Amino acid sequence: MNGALRTTAVVILVGVTAVATMGAATPKWAGEAGLDVWGLSSLRTDLLRSAELDEERDAARASTEVRGQLVEELIAGRLSLAEVAEYILQLNRDRTGWLVALRLAYPTAVDDRERAARSVLAAVEMDTIGDPSRQSETNKRLRAELMALAGQTH
Repeated sequence: MNGALRTTAVVILVGVTAVATMGAATPKWAGEAGLDVWGLSSLRTDLLRSAELDEERDAARASTEVRGQLVEELIAGRLSLAEVAEYILQLNRDRTGWLVALRLAYPTAVDDRERAARSVLAAVEMDTIGDPSRQSETNKRLRAELMALAGQTH
Protein backbone atom coordinates (compact mmCIF):
# COMPACT_ATOMS: atom_id res chain seq x y z
CA MET A 1 0.00 0.00 0.00
CA ASN A 2 1.49 3.33 -0.96
CA GLY A 3 1.75 6.29 1.41
CA ALA A 4 -1.16 8.33 -0.02
CA LEU A 5 -3.53 5.34 0.04
CA ARG A 6 -2.48 4.48 3.59
CA THR A 7 -3.03 8.09 4.73
CA THR A 8 -6.47 8.12 3.08
CA ALA A 9 -7.41 4.83 4.77
CA VAL A 10 -6.28 6.13 8.17
CA VAL A 11 -8.23 9.39 7.71
CA ILE A 12 -11.36 7.46 6.70
CA LEU A 13 -10.95 5.05 9.61
CA VAL A 14 -10.47 7.92 12.08
CA GLY A 15 -13.50 9.74 10.63
CA VAL A 16 -15.73 6.68 10.81
CA THR A 17 -14.54 5.98 14.37
CA ALA A 18 -15.24 9.58 15.39
CA VAL A 19 -18.74 9.50 13.89
CA ALA A 20 -19.48 6.10 15.50
CA THR A 21 -18.19 7.35 18.86
CA MET A 22 -20.28 10.52 18.64
CA GLY A 23 -23.28 8.44 17.60
CA ALA A 24 -22.87 6.11 20.57
CA ALA A 25 -22.25 8.96 23.00
CA THR A 26 -25.09 11.14 21.75
CA PRO A 27 -27.63 8.98 19.93
CA LYS A 28 -30.04 11.90 19.58
CA TRP A 29 -27.45 13.79 17.55
CA ALA A 30 -26.79 10.73 15.42
CA GLY A 31 -30.50 10.31 14.75
CA GLU A 32 -30.89 13.97 13.80
CA ALA A 33 -27.85 13.71 11.52
CA GLY A 34 -29.26 10.59 9.88
CA LEU A 35 -26.33 8.50 11.10
CA ASP A 36 -28.10 6.30 13.65
CA VAL A 37 -28.12 3.24 11.43
CA TRP A 38 -28.18 0.82 14.39
CA GLY A 39 -31.07 2.57 16.15
CA LEU A 40 -28.94 3.47 19.19
CA SER A 41 -31.28 6.28 20.18
CA SER A 42 -34.31 4.03 20.51
CA LEU A 43 -32.17 1.26 22.01
CA ARG A 44 -30.96 3.59 24.76
CA THR A 45 -34.55 4.74 25.42
CA ASP A 46 -35.72 1.12 25.55
CA LEU A 47 -32.92 0.16 27.94
CA LEU A 48 -33.67 3.07 30.25
CA ARG A 49 -37.40 2.25 30.28
CA SER A 50 -36.62 -1.40 30.91
CA ALA A 51 -34.46 -0.44 33.88
CA GLU A 52 -37.26 1.78 35.23
CA LEU A 53 -39.76 -1.06 34.90
CA ASP A 54 -37.36 -3.43 36.65
CA GLU A 55 -37.06 -0.97 39.55
CA GLU A 56 -40.85 -0.59 39.75
CA ARG A 57 -41.33 -4.37 39.71
CA ASP A 58 -38.70 -4.85 42.41
CA ALA A 59 -40.29 -2.14 44.56
CA ALA A 60 -43.73 -3.71 44.15
CA ARG A 61 -42.35 -7.15 45.04
CA ALA A 62 -40.63 -5.79 48.15
CA SER A 63 -43.80 -3.94 49.13
CA THR A 64 -45.84 -7.13 48.75
CA GLU A 65 -43.40 -9.07 50.94
CA VAL A 66 -43.45 -6.43 53.67
CA ARG A 67 -47.23 -6.24 53.46
CA GLY A 68 -47.42 -10.02 53.95
CA GLN A 69 -45.23 -9.79 57.04
CA LEU A 70 -47.33 -6.95 58.45
CA VAL A 71 -50.53 -8.94 57.86
CA GLU A 72 -49.01 -11.91 59.70
CA GLU A 73 -48.14 -9.66 62.65
CA LEU A 74 -51.67 -8.24 62.60
CA ILE A 75 -53.29 -11.69 62.57
CA ALA A 76 -51.06 -12.75 65.46
CA GLY A 77 -52.17 -9.67 67.42
CA ARG A 78 -48.70 -8.12 67.64
CA LEU A 79 -49.75 -5.05 65.60
CA SER A 80 -53.02 -3.13 65.46
CA LEU A 81 -55.03 -2.49 62.31
CA ALA A 82 -54.28 1.24 62.62
CA GLU A 83 -50.53 0.56 62.82
CA VAL A 84 -50.54 -1.74 59.81
CA ALA A 85 -52.67 0.69 57.79
CA GLU A 86 -50.20 3.47 58.54
CA TYR A 87 -47.22 1.25 57.64
CA ILE A 88 -48.93 0.29 54.37
CA LEU A 89 -49.57 3.93 53.48
CA GLN A 90 -45.94 4.83 54.19
CA LEU A 91 -44.68 1.81 52.29
CA ASN A 92 -46.62 2.79 49.17
CA ARG A 93 -46.44 6.60 49.42
CA ASP A 94 -44.39 6.87 46.21
CA ARG A 95 -46.58 4.49 44.22
CA THR A 96 -49.27 6.84 42.89
CA GLY A 97 -50.92 4.05 40.91
CA TRP A 98 -51.41 2.08 44.11
CA LEU A 99 -53.06 5.03 45.83
CA VAL A 100 -55.39 5.62 42.87
CA ALA A 101 -56.37 1.94 42.88
CA LEU A 102 -56.96 2.07 46.65
CA ARG A 103 -59.24 5.09 46.26
CA LEU A 104 -61.17 3.39 43.48
CA ALA A 105 -61.53 0.17 45.49
CA TYR A 106 -62.83 1.90 48.63
CA PRO A 107 -64.67 5.04 47.47
CA THR A 108 -66.88 5.32 50.57
CA ALA A 109 -63.97 5.42 53.01
CA VAL A 110 -63.39 8.80 54.57
CA ASP A 111 -59.63 8.97 53.99
CA ASP A 112 -56.64 6.99 52.76
CA ARG A 113 -55.92 5.61 56.21
CA GLU A 114 -59.35 4.00 56.36
CA ARG A 115 -58.93 2.77 52.78
CA ALA A 116 -55.61 1.17 53.68
CA ALA A 117 -57.19 -0.44 56.75
CA ARG A 118 -59.99 -1.90 54.60
CA SER A 119 -57.41 -3.18 52.14
CA VAL A 120 -55.47 -4.82 54.95
CA LEU A 121 -58.66 -6.37 56.29
CA ALA A 122 -59.31 -7.90 52.85
CA ALA A 123 -55.78 -9.34 52.86
CA VAL A 124 -56.36 -10.83 56.32
CA GLU A 125 -59.57 -12.45 55.12
CA MET A 126 -57.68 -14.04 52.23
CA ASP A 127 -54.85 -15.21 54.48
CA THR A 128 -57.22 -16.86 56.95
CA ILE A 129 -59.64 -18.37 54.43
CA GLY A 130 -58.43 -21.91 55.09
CA ASP A 131 -59.10 -21.69 58.83
CA PRO A 132 -62.72 -20.63 59.44
CA SER A 133 -62.47 -20.37 63.25
CA ARG A 134 -59.30 -18.30 63.03
CA GLN A 135 -60.86 -16.17 60.29
CA SER A 136 -63.98 -15.53 62.36
CA GLU A 137 -62.04 -14.64 65.51
CA THR A 138 -59.58 -12.40 63.62
CA ASN A 139 -62.28 -10.68 61.57
CA LYS A 140 -64.34 -9.92 64.68
CA ARG A 141 -61.34 -8.30 66.37
CA LEU A 142 -60.28 -6.36 63.27
CA ARG A 143 -63.80 -5.18 62.44
CA ALA A 144 -63.98 -3.67 65.92
CA GLU A 145 -60.62 -1.98 65.29
CA LEU A 146 -61.87 -0.72 61.92
CA MET A 147 -64.98 0.76 63.52
CA ALA A 148 -62.80 2.52 66.09
CA LEU A 149 -60.47 3.73 63.35
CA ALA A 150 -63.36 4.93 61.18
CA GLY A 151 -64.79 6.73 64.22
CA GLN A 152 -61.47 8.55 64.70
CA THR A 153 -61.40 9.73 61.08
CA HIS A 154 -64.99 11.06 60.95
